[in-house]
Amino acid sequence: MPNPDPIRGARIHDIARELGITSKQVLQLARETGADIKSPSSQVTEEQAAAIKAAWHRRVPPRPDWQAQMRRDRVASLGMMPPRPIGARPIARGGWDSELAPVAEALGAPAPRQRRPPREPEPELPPLAHEARRRWSHFEPEKARTCANEWVRALLAEKAEVIAWWDAGMPPERYVFAAELARRGVTPDMLGVEVHRRTIRSRIVDEGLAVVEDVVRLLQRAGRLPMDG
Repeated sequence: MPNPDPIRGARIHDIARELGITSKQVLQLARETGADIKSPSSQVTEEQAAAIKAAWHRRVPPRPDWQAQMRRDRVASLGMMPPRPIGARPIARGGWDSELAPVAEALGAPAPRQRRPPREPEPELPPLAHEARRRWSHFEPEKARTCANEWVRALLAEKAEVIAWWDAGMPPERYVFAAELARRGVTPDMLGVEVHRRTIRSRIVDEGLAVVEDVVRLLQRAGRLPMDG
């Protein structure tokens, strides 16, 4: 069916300029509304132009009035009117307002940036647990707390004695072994004793020595512990 008599001056490229889009997009909208338009220079009727504009506005919501919204935010901050509805964030430099998300999506713009949630404060730790985290940075706070508590319970000792074992090179998971050595009279400084060109520490850490009696015999040979009766 041929188009009705066109209104003078209402051309496709004029509508494209008014909407801020390309003539190709206007032709696409015209076809969606049922108008038989051939080229960007074609004229359309007033009804056809209104239908094209309505189709475009249905696809892209109108942009919000930023200045008016900022004035409302300012007045609300002074307690003169209720704040904006929940879900609409204040407009900040470089940020996004929730009302702009549909516009950005329709225009193919990048997704609105999401604000990072605030970091949860780390739990307070006792001094010995802080020391464990300083030495073994891969420890999470709770693991550091558990490590400190296990050493204190195993050795029945204060912070200074536990740190002495750590300074001597005893691994953090060997608290039971350290406690058994302490009961046999072994002190942290004895881990540096050399027996047959290897220190007690290297035998424990590098070679996996895990028998208390073997450590005691080595220290007895070195003259650091008395021989058994």
